[in-house]
Amino acid sequence: MKNLKLILGIIIGFVLLLGCVIFADGFVATFIPTQPFGGMAEFAIRILLLTISYFIIKKMYKKGIGPSTSNLGKGIFIYGAAMWIPIILNLITKARTPVVPFATVLPTLIGIFFSQMGTGVLEELVFRGFFFNAFVDRLGNNKKGVFASMILSSSVFGAIHLLNLIDSPELIVATIAQAIYATMVGCFFCMIYYCTGNIWSCIILHGIVDFAAKFWNAFNPAPRADKSIFMGIFEIAVCAILMIYAIIKLNKEFKNKEAAV
Repeated sequence: MKNLKLILGIIIGFVLLLGCVIFADGFVATFIPTQPFGGMAEFAIRILLLTISYFIIKKMYKKGIGPSTSNLGKGIFIYGAAMWIPIILNLITKARTPVVPFATVLPTLIGIFFSQMGTGVLEELVFRGFFFNAFVDRLGNNKKGVFASMILSSSVFGAIHLLNLIDSPELIVATIAQAIYATMVGCFFCMIYYCTGNIWSCIILHGIVDFAAKFWNAFNPAPRADKSIFMGIFEIAVCAILMIYAIIKLNKEFKNKEAAV
């Protein structure tokens, strides 16, 4: 039965991810191409998928993913404190001289914000809501099982980014670096979700870090170009801090549980 729930969870997760990216986003791009309405539409579709998935995850894994203020601030500012490092670095390292006035770019900026928050909703729903919970359900809600579930679900999260090479085969260094550091960031989000029980802390942080990465595109769109090896290594090193932080925090969480028994 547990093997069936694991397989079913992974299948549902992939169907949601690929279906949303291929069909829903294609629909939005065709019929709602202007901002901010395009970004808002993407966000609304992902919230709808999360609402439907709420009942599936609650039934299959006895876990909640609904909006909640419980541990929300703790997840964002205490357990998730280290995530503000890449958020700030994204705003600094990707800064470009604006060529478009703020008033003109505001609709685009709002659209990007909703679109990236929608990315946070979808990816946290799939990789933490379905995959992480499915692995924990199968491998056990103990130290060994949770750590294994964190690594497995996050490795899939990282590997899925390699599909970006299909659309952009010229971005080799950027894509490989992204696959590696996304795995590390995935571990970080697993830690936040497990320690707080609130997936919305992960959703909000995920959306903000992605928004920060694309913020300057609204003011000065840059041509697509591969990253230098140095920049790829730098990004991986920064996210390695997040993974180490996640391991330490999870280990401490289990020590506290053992001490309380």
